[in-house]
Amino acid sequence: MKNKVNKNENLAWKDTVLVPAGKTVDILAEFSNPGEWVMHCHIAEHLEAGMTTKFNVLQ
Repeated sequence: MKNKVNKNENLAWKDTVLVPAGKTVDILAEFSNPGEWVMHCHIAEHLEAGMTTKFNVLQ
C-alpha cells in the first residue's frame, strides 16, 4: 500500500505535521541552513510536558 501524501497549499502550515493520537510519522527534511533550530508541538500543554527539542545544523 502506498502512503497518501496530502499537499497543503496554505503556507502557514508548510512546516507542520499533524500526527493522529497513537500514530507516528516519518519526516524527511533537508538541513542545509546552518544554525540552531527547534522542533516543537503547537499544543501548550504538550510543550509544558517537554514535547520540544533543539538541534544544531553545522556548516
